[in-house]
Amino acid sequence: MKQVSGTCKFCKQVRVIQVPESYNEKDIDDEVTKHCTCESAMAEQTIQSIIACTESTIRQFFKDKGLELFEKTLLSLVEPMARRKVMKISMNAQNFTVSMKRKTGTIEVSLRVVNEEKVES
Repeated sequence: MKQVSGTCKFCKQVRVIQVPESYNEKDIDDEVTKHCTCESAMAEQTIQSIIACTESTIRQFFKDKGLELFEKTLLSLVEPMARRKVMKISMNAQNFTVSMKRKTGTIEVSLRVVNEEKVES
């Protein structure tokens, strides 16, 4: 570990922190930003937390279900949804409907099995 100074990418406040020897300047500034208490840094920390939690939830949710296309698609939309660029998505395939929507402070994922029977004469 080494003691270095870095800068918050939002408020430009300089802070001294301990980081691994392998960290470069960008890594150092990212680490300072993660621990900064300015409004923008804290908002980014919340977004990163939502992203990490939702990605983990999606991976666990779709584990062993054989729905890799749904999983990959939802994972690709987690960050835009966390940043409120996408608010809702819904997809249908086979007998499944999956949806993901942005809520206050979280992202909700749901999977419905659709068993529809139709008769025509």
